[in-house]
Parts: sequence; C-alpha cells; structure tokens
Amino acid sequence: MLPGILLPTRWRRHSALLFLLALVSWLPAGHAQEATTPDPSIAHDPAELVIANRPITTLRAPAYGASPAERIESIQDGLEVLLQRGGPLVVTTRAIPEGVAVLVDDRLLFRVLNEDVNRESGETPAMAAESAARRLTVAMNSVRESRDSQAMLSAVGNTVLATTALVALLWLVTRVFAVIKRRVRSFVERRSDKLAPSWSRHVVGHTGLADLAILPVRLLAWAAALLLVYEWAALVLEFFPYTRPWGESLFDNLVAAVGRIARGVLHALPGLMFVALIFFVTRFVVRAIRAFFDGVQAGRVQVSWLDDTTARPTGRLLTAIIWLFALVAAYPYIPGSDSEAFKGIGVFVGLMLSIGASGVVNQ
Repeated sequence: MLPGILLPTRWRRHSALLFLLALVSWLPAGHAQEATTPDPSIAHDPAELVIANRPITTLRAPAYGASPAERIESIQDGLEVLLQRGGPLVVTTRAIPEGVAVLVDDRLLFRVLNEDVNRESGETPAMAAESAARRLTVAMNSVRESRDSQAMLSAVGNTVLATTALVALLWLVTRVFAVIKRRVRSFVERRSDKLAPSWSRHVVGHTGLADLAILPVRLLAWAAALLLVYEWAALVLEFFPYTRPWGESLFDNLVAAVGRIARGVLHALPGLMFVALIFFVTRFVVRAIRAFFDGVQAGRVQVSWLDDTTARPTGRLLTAIIWLFALVAAYPYIPGSDSEAFKGIGVFVGLMLSIGASGVVNQ
C-alpha cells in the first residue's frame, strides 16, 4: 500500500487475507524442509542387512531422511519384489558420487554410502559393495532354492539318508566298544596279579580294576559318538537353505578347533622334547646315585664320610632332591604351565612338599 493513497475497505480486507495465507503456507514448508534434511550431528545405530539368515552388509548412515534401520526395511521390500519378478538375478556394482550402488539385473537395490563403511579397519565403499554383492548372490540363490519344491524334497531325502548313516555308524561304534570292553576286561582279570599291587586288588577288587581299565575306552567311544552326531547336525543343517549358514558355522567351528589343537600340539612339541630330555638325564643320574649308595650299603664301596646304616636314607633323600630340581627345571616347558589352574596346583604341591619335607629332614 502506497503512502498517501487510501484503498477501499474491501481491498484492504483481501490484502490482509492474502498475507495471512502466504504466512501460513510458508511455515509448514519450512518445517517440512527441516524434517526431511538429516542432521549430521544425530548419531544413528548401525543396522545389518540379513537375507536368508546370511549377513550381507552393515549400514551406518542415514540416506534421504531414512535411518539405517529404515533403509534395511526398504531393501528387503525391494528384494522381495525382484525375487517375485524372477530373472537371472545377476548382482553387479556401480560407482556413484556418494558411494557404490548394488544392482540386481541392472535394477538398483541399495547403495553403500561413503559413511556406511568402517574407516578404522581400512574398509572402502568399493570393498564393502563387492563383499555385499558376493554374499547377496549366495543369499538370493538360497531364497530361490527354498521356494523350489523339488530342491526341498531332495533336501528331505538327503536328511533321511544322513540319519540312516548316523544310526548305522552309532551301532558300529557300540559294537566295537562292546568287543573291546569284553577283551580288556578278560585281559585285566587274567593279569590283575601282575598288573596291580596287592593292596589295590584288596581295595577295588578284580572288577574295579577292569572298570578302571575300560574307562579310557568308554571315553573314546563317547567322543566318537558325539563327533558323529555333531557332523550329522552340521550336514543336515547344510541341506536346507535357511539353516545352511548354521551348518557351515558348525563345520567351520570344528575345523577351527582341530586347527587350534594341532597348532597347540606343534607349539608344545619343543617343550615336550626338552621335558623328555630332562627326564632321561635325571633318570640316568638317579640310577647312578642309587647304584653308588646300594654299593655302600652292601659294603662293595668304601667311603669315609658314609657308613652302611645311613647310606639307604641318604640315597633316598638325594634322589628326591634331584627329582625336585628336575621338576622345577622342566616346569616352564610343560604345556599349560602358564595357566592359572596349573599355577594353583603347583603352589598346592609345593606347599605339601614343604610340609612333608620338614619331617623327613628332621629324621
């Protein structure tokens, strides 16, 4: 409105109404702009994309106002549409300004943004996208297989065959254990007079000695049975697409455990060889000392500082001291000696030896 010019009352009302409408329409637009623009200062929890029970990739950054969890839901919905549509389901990647795009049959499925990767581990968007593409290919093949009735029927048939084989192998382990158990028991009962001292036979009897001899065989049979069941579970889980990652994980865990045991054995071999060397050297020295003191006791060896009455206890004390020194020298090379349990046992044994040695030394 120009100064000095008076407008009609109707025009002034229309002008005020238009001004209010413009103000009201401007305010929501401003608020909507604030809502759709993501605030970089807001931290979002990472979300993992899992398809067919397989982890594909981890999203850490929001995109176009959607949080990582919302991006995951959108990707899963888009993948379901692609799977229902069918096609070769070829997964490819393409570089884009904000990161790397993952496409299925040349259709965009999701983006690996620059902010999605873990920079601390040296990961790049290209590396993350390539890894996600490989895992996505396997996952989509699993989903397609799970929807194929012929493939599922084949998996059920393989499960029946594997179960039958498991039952047969468990029966074989049971039969072999029964045969070995019968032979070990017969052998121990025949040779118990030579295998064990008389006091042990009076304490546990012939049956108890046989049971003790069978215990290692029983443990070995149980270990073989548990290993067969473990392998059967891993194999059956791998037959079905949804549980296949669990079966692969079980097999990988078994291989990793065997690898750790093998590495532990190889790592312990030098120490065990040194322990064996200390044992044989100590045994040789102890035999020489025992022969010397036996000669003094029998009168074959004459020394001025020792007589035949004190030769036997002196030889035993010296033998015990030598074995204690050998144990102390071999202790650091025994596998597991650095564990807390082994250290506790060592302290307990040392304490008992100290208490017992005081009485022996006094005598």
